[in-house]
Amino acid sequence: MKYGLAFKAAAFLSGIFICITIAASLIVQSTILGNYSAQRRSEMADLARVIKESIETDPEVSLDSFQVKIIDLLASRRSARILISDSTGKIIYDTERIRVGLFLDSSEEYKIAKRNNLDKFLLRTTDNLKSSYFTPDNLPKFTDRFEDVSLAYFAPLKNNSGVHGQMIITEPMTRLGPSISDARKKMFLFLLAVYLITVSAVVISMQYGIVSPIRKIILLTKKIARNDFSERLELRSSDEIAVLARNFNSMIYSLEKSIREITEQNDGLIHLSSELEARNEELHRKQQFIEYDLRLAHNIQQELLPQVYPNIENILISAANFQVGEIGGDCFDFYKMEDHKLGAFIGDVSGKGIAAALVMSMVTILFSQLKDRFEAPNQILAHVNEIMFRHFGSQHSIYLTCFFLTIDSKTMTLSYSCAGHTPPLLFRPDTGEILNLEAEGFGLGMFGNVSYEEKTMKVKPGDKIILYTDGVTDCRNQQGEMFGHERLVELVNTNPDANSYRLTHFIVEELEDFAGKAARQDDLTLLIIEIKEPGAENAPTA
Repeated sequence: MKYGLAFKAAAFLSGIFICITIAASLIVQSTILGNYSAQRRSEMADLARVIKESIETDPEVSLDSFQVKIIDLLASRRSARILISDSTGKIIYDTERIRVGLFLDSSEEYKIAKRNNLDKFLLRTTDNLKSSYFTPDNLPKFTDRFEDVSLAYFAPLKNNSGVHGQMIITEPMTRLGPSISDARKKMFLFLLAVYLITVSAVVISMQYGIVSPIRKIILLTKKIARNDFSERLELRSSDEIAVLARNFNSMIYSLEKSIREITEQNDGLIHLSSELEARNEELHRKQQFIEYDLRLAHNIQQELLPQVYPNIENILISAANFQVGEIGGDCFDFYKMEDHKLGAFIGDVSGKGIAAALVMSMVTILFSQLKDRFEAPNQILAHVNEIMFRHFGSQHSIYLTCFFLTIDSKTMTLSYSCAGHTPPLLFRPDTGEILNLEAEGFGLGMFGNVSYEEKTMKVKPGDKIILYTDGVTDCRNQQGEMFGHERLVELVNTNPDANSYRLTHFIVEELEDFAGKAARQDDLTLLIIEIKEPGAENAPTA
């Protein structure tokens, strides 16, 4: 970082310097060639004019010794070669005294063009002793071979009758190459000096204006990483680096303030965490006590449910009970009133939890006490209702739906009353008939001084009475669909020969298959009572 930006700037300027050098070299070369060409053309034209004035323009060109001396003098001062020929192409004068008196053939470069009555300025090159001519604008093409190039100026000699001779002035360009090289060298040295001065100025400027402040920022960030917020950046300039430094100082202040606040909050959180941990331990102990109490309540509740079913003549009993939690709100019981008479009830307390479990326990005890004092189902329900209303009348959310029945296998009589409970099913396998055992009555504990309807009907061997709570019909699968009353009726109807135990097993198994992995939402209780033929042996009960 210390020299990175400076080196990048120097490399960038080097590329610019190379481009400028090449462009300047071409410009200088073109300028020198243009100026040289124009200068030499002007000087050759002046020399040709002086020579024309010094000789006679007779019909035939002729030179005396005095004129030759003058032309020799002019040629020596100009370092030029001068040739003069007549109209036939015969060279009558040559400063080198080589071709005097010789005739040129038609292919020679010095052959006079009689129709050309204008001056010409051309470039002359020699290749295999054969000359080639080019216009002066082609001069840049020969910068690397000036030793083979010369300038040629053609001037026709005229009189009143027209062109009668020609003067040719040639001058080699060998001295132009070193001149251009020297100019290029001087230009390169000048540009190199400018480049070195510029690069030095840029590097020094970047070092003190950019690199040094950025290095200070880097050192400051390292201190911030070590949680040292004591230093600030101090730059007196007003450029973007100074703005960055001021923003950096503001960021350090905000960061220091935030870290200080976070530290204070962490200290508070650590204190709160200690208190929370102590509270959690206390809650854990209380939860353990609650779980212990729930397990104890569960055991007590299970003890209140019938453990051994009574043996009644010609009556088979089967039951199933599943609770959602440790304790439930469903209750049921069977009573042996006489050797041939059975009493039974099923109930469902509103709500869930401990309150429902307490009500369930109390109701189970009430029914076990009142069944010996009252024989009619409606009387038992009425007394249970009065007791519950007296204790829970102000809590309208606590009530019990219940169905109580008695069966006399000797007289084949069924008596029952209902307190807002789901009507049980009476199934007669011989005819396939299924009846709903309905009777009017409010839930127990809802209202005081309530009477309950009692119904009596005849039963016959093979009849099955199916009592259940809403946990059976309200059972839902993973799609939220309920099992429903229709599926229960269909299941009972498709198993006419199953005894009470097997039918109970079929229904529970079907409910589990229907629910699948869906969580059970309510307690489930199922009772099935079957009337047998007199004298038949009772099957084992569930």
